[in-house]
Formats: sequence, C-alpha cells, structure tokens
Amino acid sequence: MMKRYLIILIIVIAAILLGVFFWIKHNIASKASVSVLTEPISLEEARKKLDIPLPDRASNILYAGYAEWVAYDFILKFEAPVDICKSHALLLLEEHNKQTSQEKLPLEFRTITETPTISGKLPFDIDWFDIHNIKNGLLAGDSGSHQPMIWIDTDRNIFYYRYTD
Repeated sequence: MMKRYLIILIIVIAAILLGVFFWIKHNIASKASVSVLTEPISLEEARKKLDIPLPDRASNILYAGYAEWVAYDFILKFEAPVDICKSHALLLLEEHNKQTSQEKLPLEFRTITETPTISGKLPFDIDWFDIHNIKNGLLAGDSGSHQPMIWIDTDRNIFYYRYTD
C-alpha cells in the first residue's frame, strides 16, 4: 500500500515539474527580443543604445540584435579609419579575454584570403552586414560560441563585429 502511494506521489511531482517547465517555456523563454536598424545612426545615438564601446571616430553605425532565452546574436558595422578599426578590435578582444573563463583569444590579425562568410544563419533579414564584399581585409577573434568575430575591410574602412551563443 505504501509503495502505491509513493508511485502516485512521484507521478504527481513529475506532472507538476513538467507543467512548470512548459509554463516557463511558453511564458518566459519564447519571448524573443529583436532589434534591427535599417538606416545608420550617429555615434551619440549608438552610445545611448548599446553596451558595447565604440571608438570616437565611428560613423554610419548599424547594428542588429536577437535574444531569446539563452540564445542571442549581435552584429555591428561602422565606418572608421583602418588604424582605429584595428585598435578597437584589439580593445574588444582584450575585454573579452578579461571576462571569459574560456581559452583566451590571440590579440592578432589574420589576413582575409577567401571571401568571408557567416557561420550559421543570422536570425534577422538584413543586407547591410556585407562581409562578402571584403576584397582586402583582416580577421580577428573566432567564430565560436561566446566569442567575438571581427572583420575589417581595409579598402572601404569598415569594421564588422559578431558575437553569438
């Protein structure tokens, strides 16, 4: 008789936990937050809206962000002289290395030798993150999970950044 009550108790607890899980998934986890710019904004406006630092000479700033529960993707594009883009890339990599418990990313650039592509599909439909148009440029970071990836178009003075889960 006691064994039967124990089994019923386990089933009831399992049902409650399952219900709580689905309630969380439906009411909390499934509410995606998406922010996509279609027109560039000023440095002042971008600094008010973004947590990521931007160099003083950044212009024509565009960004898009997506977050849903633990999933996220953030991309950024701005124009600045190449030396500013390079120093900003190193700053972002240094910040990442200070905050991560993962393996540290090297503070160095690699020459782009093939047409750059995005790993995975972006969760928003935009055409301005045009890294495929880079003919001469530099790479920094890594495209892995929770790691910044940076492309610098050295012909057009454009900085591209992606951070994703």
